[in-house]
Amino acid sequence: MLDFDRYFRRRADRSSREQLAPILESIRRHHGLTLFPGQILAGETLLSPAIAEMATGEGKTASSLLAIVRAVTSGQRVFVATANDFLARRDADFAEPVLRDFQGTVGCLQGSSTFEARQAAYRRQVVYGTMKEFVFDHLRDRLAPSRPAIQPLAERILIDEADSILIDEAVTPCVISGTSQVFPDAVRHCLAWGARHCDQFTEGSDFLDQSGQGIILTPTGRAKVGGFPLPPEVSPLTLGEIFHWLELSLLVQRRFRRGVHYVVRDGNVLIVDESTGRVAEGRQWGHGIHQAVEAREELKLTPASEPRAIMTIQEYVRRFSRISGMTGTAMEVRHEFRSTFRLRTRIIPLHRPSRRQHAPAITTRTKEDKLQRILEEIHQVHAAGRPILIGTRTIRASQELSERLTDQRLPHVVLNALNPHEEHPIIAEAGQPGRITVATNMAGRGTDIRLLGDSESRGGLHVIGSELHSAARIDRQFAGRSGRQGDPGSFRQFLSMDDDNLTAAYGDELASRIRTRNQKAAPSPNLLYLAQRRIERQAAGRRAEMCRRQSQEVDLLHSLGVDPVLHPVSEF
Repeated sequence: MLDFDRYFRRRADRSSREQLAPILESIRRHHGLTLFPGQILAGETLLSPAIAEMATGEGKTASSLLAIVRAVTSGQRVFVATANDFLARRDADFAEPVLRDFQGTVGCLQGSSTFEARQAAYRRQVVYGTMKEFVFDHLRDRLAPSRPAIQPLAERILIDEADSILIDEAVTPCVISGTSQVFPDAVRHCLAWGARHCDQFTEGSDFLDQSGQGIILTPTGRAKVGGFPLPPEVSPLTLGEIFHWLELSLLVQRRFRRGVHYVVRDGNVLIVDESTGRVAEGRQWGHGIHQAVEAREELKLTPASEPRAIMTIQEYVRRFSRISGMTGTAMEVRHEFRSTFRLRTRIIPLHRPSRRQHAPAITTRTKEDKLQRILEEIHQVHAAGRPILIGTRTIRASQELSERLTDQRLPHVVLNALNPHEEHPIIAEAGQPGRITVATNMAGRGTDIRLLGDSESRGGLHVIGSELHSAARIDRQFAGRSGRQGDPGSFRQFLSMDDDNLTAAYGDELASRIRTRNQKAAPSPNLLYLAQRRIERQAAGRRAEMCRRQSQEVDLLHSLGVDPVLHPVSEF
């Protein structure tokens, strides 16, 4: 075991105590915080090209401020990328009085910031905002080179929730769109017809699902189309175009689920990002997929936009000479941090030993059996007066569990992408004795679950994982909500052989055979964990392939003397 005190003293002797002491005193004076050795080590780590892994509740915001102040006093400008506007505002307010002591200035970007407010923010030495706000401001400058720039690039960027921003979101392009393509009435009617008739086409005989290449109708399926009475409004379309839009309808039916991949709010289809559990504001699926989803939901079709400027987060981050980040879950993707951004990963030791108890996982044959076992556990823990946090993978699952809890007369609150404005007050109160909170993995971003009342003496927060996510680090984030800074707490994972991960990892046919083979024997959780690791490897492979393809496209355009940002070959 690491002798952390001795290690820290050795490191501190080599670092400049003269630089650290006034910063630590300023933080203590303004915020009443005395930073412990792990936070100081994290601040030192963030000055180098590295990712600091700090457990939930260990004080990332104060740790980052150490690095930010030292960078500013050495003459560097710093961008700090956060997960959302709320955290950008909160962290900027936290940093401002401390930076003022060192003649530093702080700006903050919000999604609603005007052009003038953005220019004013970028004139400050430290700028807080979401990564996408930074990228879009950079793109706006590229689109309008004749006007004064909004964003002079800084020397250093520090990224909070680095695994989410640099791994999960980094390959999704940020696109500024221009003129929109309005779909003709014939296409609208064809998509609506396809949505109504999808169920009458059978995989294998009528169409083939080619993973990564979409859906293709077989000759039998094409002949079947001719047997249906088509609406007269589709007559302007060729037969090939009708086949294309039907294939798109079949794709949407098979791969896009309401409450999982998207939600409908105020008559609009809004994409849900699984890695964050939040609605991806302003995003739209391309190639007509978004419109096919709208047709299935019987909504008005939105115009498809043509990209005018495009850039991924990876491309943008590489423009900085100094990069660092912090997160609670980095080790699972440390190789990607190193290969893609040349960032090493350092685990920051805990301030106090963890008292979280990990109960053995419970695996059932069916989802219904799993749900019953979860309800039994909730009853048992709730009777002891402990607070409970139940993590669900999707919005639909959170709503289904909420209905069961209501039937059982168990008072609870639900947090998902349908009520994001309630996130921080819900999580702030989740540590009350007897409180039951059902949440997708959006919960807890930037807001600790503190034990309130006599919750500590009752055993602390109990966290229940109702299904494995596509990445183990997301499950670890949820488990980490209990036992913060040496608090008591516990975690248990529930699994079933019907869980979606088995199908996502192996496909329908092989997953079905695995379930059949395990009908008689006691189901093993190892099968589900192996499936999760397979999904992680597949996702990492897709990200690597996408990065390779992006680099090839960018190199091609550069060789032709074309700006790849303003004249994209594709939306990557």
